[in-house]
Amino acid sequence: MFRVLEDSASAGSPRGDRLPRRPLLRARLGARRFGVVLVGCAALAGLYGGALLYAGRTDRQLFGAVFNRAHTQERVLALTFDDGPREPDTRLLLDALDRAHVRATFFMVGGAIERNPELAREVVRRGHQVGNHSYSHARMLFVSTAFCRDEIARTDALLRTAGAMGPIHFRAPYGQKLWSLPWVLAEMDRLDVLSSIAIRDYDRPGTDRIVSEVLRQMHPGAVVALHDGGGERDQTVAAVEQLIPALRAQGYRFLTIDELRALDRRGQP
Repeated sequence: MFRVLEDSASAGSPRGDRLPRRPLLRARLGARRFGVVLVGCAALAGLYGGALLYAGRTDRQLFGAVFNRAHTQERVLALTFDDGPREPDTRLLLDALDRAHVRATFFMVGGAIERNPELAREVVRRGHQVGNHSYSHARMLFVSTAFCRDEIARTDALLRTAGAMGPIHFRAPYGQKLWSLPWVLAEMDRLDVLSSIAIRDYDRPGTDRIVSEVLRQMHPGAVVALHDGGGERDQTVAAVEQLIPALRAQGYRFLTIDELRALDRRGQP
């Protein structure tokens, strides 16, 4: 009887109850904490991925106005060129556009304008529209509003020096924007011009591939994004020389961005 009571008391004592269960309890708590951390990381990764997907949308942004195509049934399009000016490709492109009597829109990088100021002036002199593509071509996602304002203001000043008149539209580097850039553009009442047809001509896939991809994706009111800077663009120049007659044969006319916006029938009866 005494032994049974002693065993019972020992089993029910704090010491007898805790010692065997501590390692198990710690393991369970560790597993729970790990699970919470894992779920938290997965949620953050999901939010980050979703933010990046939204940042790459060409038809909308959190604040301000965005334009990526004209809502029209007319066979019209705007050719646009990014990352220049750059010798010799921008000049060769200007010559090709002149021969075809086509006006385009060039979204210039401030640093490239500083390296080629006369070429930037030549683009304006030949009657093309120019836009702002930032000063450094940095990704403007997780950056401050002050950084965005500086990138825009420095390039605006260079474009004005090159002879730009009227409103200067902006195009986000890499076509990406999230919070700060749209906020600043809305604050400045600036239009973010993106594209409905973006060809990775900077990967140098070959002239034929650039031509076939533009023709395959073409639609009325298209904004086509190509590149005249950021690297060798001889394939793009050759592609443009083929695209212009091919698209004209389909009944397309070439406009600047502002001319194309004037035909945008979105929201009209």
